[in-house]
Amino acid sequence: NKQKVLFVDTVGFLDRLPHNLIEAFKATLEEVVEADILIHLVDVSHPKANEQSDAVYKVLEEIEAKDKPVITVLNKVDKIENPNLITRALGYFHNAITISALKKEGFGPLIERISSHVDLLMARVKLKLPSSDAKTLALIYENGLVTRKEYIDGDVYIEAEVPKRIKALLEKSA
Repeated sequence: NKQKVLFVDTVGFLDRLPHNLIEAFKATLEEVVEADILIHLVDVSHPKANEQSDAVYKVLEEIEAKDKPVITVLNKVDKIENPNLITRALGYFHNAITISALKKEGFGPLIERISSHVDLLMARVKLKLPSSDAKTLALIYENGLVTRKEYIDGDVYIEAEVPKRIKALLEKSA
């Protein structure tokens, strides 16, 4: 849907690290707290995938990010020979998407899921701005999708789809 998204990779395998090291990694997880959506990538071929996932959710709870929308992605399905194991994993990881990054399979459903979450973060705005307000116009163009723009009597009438946080900024400055 032509929206910009930023992906940030954080550390995994937190269940085996010493407690003081986990505390240090929590500082790097500030991005998680600020994120709109989390993608939880699980190596489904790992024998302790469930335990590793549980450790991730424990950390999310500790950093007060457990209520964020999470898209669970089960990677390395190409390494699993028994299809019953994938079925069992899908039972444990509710509403998960299966992919093989190595074979580049399953990315269509993942992109669709990300897009649908991003759509929920968008809002429609209709604004009348002085045509000299280049800063606001740039903000809208950089972060949104302009659907209509019209110049009338020195003003710009603009309609756009923007992230809800940008809409809040625009309303605050109006």
